[in-house]
Amino acid sequence: MNRRDNEELVFSGRAFDAGKWFPVSEFITPIFPYTRLQNDEIEIPPPIISDSNSDEESVTARLEQLYGKSAARKLRESRVGIIGCSGTGSPAIECLVRAGVGEFVIVDYQRFGRSNLERIHGSRFTHAKMNPLPYKVELMAEMIWEINPSARITVFVGNILDDEVLNELLCCDLLLGCTDTHHGRAALGDITTRFLMPAIDVGVMPEGRNGKVTAQLVEITQYAPELPCAFCSNCVSTWPITVECMTDEDRKQRKEAAAEATKRGEDGTLYWGSDLAQLPTVGYLTTNAGSLTAGYAINWLAGTSDLPHSRFQFDLGQPEFGFKIINRKRMASCTCGKIIGHGDQADAMITKPHHWPRPLKLSLLPPSAR
Repeated sequence: MNRRDNEELVFSGRAFDAGKWFPVSEFITPIFPYTRLQNDEIEIPPPIISDSNSDEESVTARLEQLYGKSAARKLRESRVGIIGCSGTGSPAIECLVRAGVGEFVIVDYQRFGRSNLERIHGSRFTHAKMNPLPYKVELMAEMIWEINPSARITVFVGNILDDEVLNELLCCDLLLGCTDTHHGRAALGDITTRFLMPAIDVGVMPEGRNGKVTAQLVEITQYAPELPCAFCSNCVSTWPITVECMTDEDRKQRKEAAAEATKRGEDGTLYWGSDLAQLPTVGYLTTNAGSLTAGYAINWLAGTSDLPHSRFQFDLGQPEFGFKIINRKRMASCTCGKIIGHGDQADAMITKPHHWPRPLKLSLLPPSAR
């Protein structure tokens, strides 16, 4: 590595893996301002980006007016991974594609359901009538191509814990965690630490009582190599992860053992803690949370602004939004501070259960290529 007279950083290098030498083509700084440097000694074909030279107004003209053309080009060259394509993931995807982000890796293992129509952007009533029901990632790909036919999309029916999915996510510039699962958040923080992959996680928690809304919480958490993991940040708990990763048979056996223990006058929670509550997420709240997260991602990728805090929450129904900054500190007992940048050489904090299905990579085509 060296700096030219104009202070520009230049580099060259090679890496040895699986018995072969590979040239290092790019140098990435995973902190703000995000930069991606090319190795001058390697000729890399540029991504196919359609810069219109016609007299038509650019679809991102207002964005370019605010950020400048160079920032808009950074977005077109960016690749963003979105894990979870429901209430928060779908509005985030829509905002990102409308801002001109050029490439996406979208991951979700679920099919669309009738109740999803209230909060999933890009969904239509006709989707709820289809048999079989479409995968959520299919709806997202359809929405992306309706807005930008030249967008490049990698689509997985799968989970963040799948190795094949992880390999694609590691080629992204930024990850967005848009699931409400504990194992998803744990994996997101682990990936960030081990692979120096920046990420933003978003979650909502609406609450109500006696026909009244009592909480409309939105929480945003930034993950980066220098920040504490999800465990240190108290964003996840071991019991929900255990439940999420169990087989149906394991859940049944544990509940039966807990019931028998209670009958004997023993502590049944030693066998079964509790069921995981289904959050009553609603569209207006998830749309607010997802679009705001996309805004932070857009500014971060363009280099125009960083997140104001690494973790914060607010309540839409409270005076001054009940804004709260949540301080984070690495626990001395946690390994996350010892495996920064270790990649595959460090053990993952959480691995995929053996009974989960293999991921399905969908081969979808934009309408123009069908």
